[in-house]
Amino acid sequence: MVCKRELGRTVASLGNFREASELYEQSLNLARELGDRRGEAKALRSLGNVQNILGNPQQAIHYIQQAIDIFGELKDREHQGLSTYCLGNVLRNFGQFQQAIAHFQQYLTIAKKVFDYSEDTTELGASIGTRLGNYQSTIDYHQRSLAIAQENEDRVHEAANLCNLGWNNLLIGNYEQAIDCNQKSLAIAQDIGLAHCE
Repeated sequence: MVCKRELGRTVASLGNFREASELYEQSLNLARELGDRRGEAKALRSLGNVQNILGNPQQAIHYIQQAIDIFGELKDREHQGLSTYCLGNVLRNFGQFQQAIAHFQQYLTIAKKVFDYSEDTTELGASIGTRLGNYQSTIDYHQRSLAIAQENEDRVHEAANLCNLGWNNLLIGNYEQAIDCNQKSLAIAQDIGLAHCE
């Protein structure tokens, strides 16, 4: 069952989403036969994520909501939170921004208790701000995330946040700041060998 789910993940990473969906279905059926509720919930979430990619929002919501319910029954807060985040992504991708925000906020509440990881909150807030066209809010989030990355000497996230700051400054017409951020991001990317950021 785990093997089928992992194989589905591998197939999905190669872009074969319909085949991945079939493998997740098999994993789901096997989990149900064995009475493995956690495995069932993980397969449901994976199915939901694939249906999201395939452009089937109602099916994606149906699967992921089931996963959230099962993880809730199991008192598995970590996976309940991750599944809530996945559902937020589905809602966001199909324009249901207010509902998406509600789910992201639920995820943040869980994440703060389970993970105690502040960077998740800044990057997630930035994602929401960008989707809603609130670029100044997005810039504020990325600045906080940048400060965390610099404090932790995390050069990968430092480069990523500078790049995002450059893009959002460009969108609101702050061209000099946009150029400055992008030049700094490029310098870090070249320094640490992040070719895909160049």
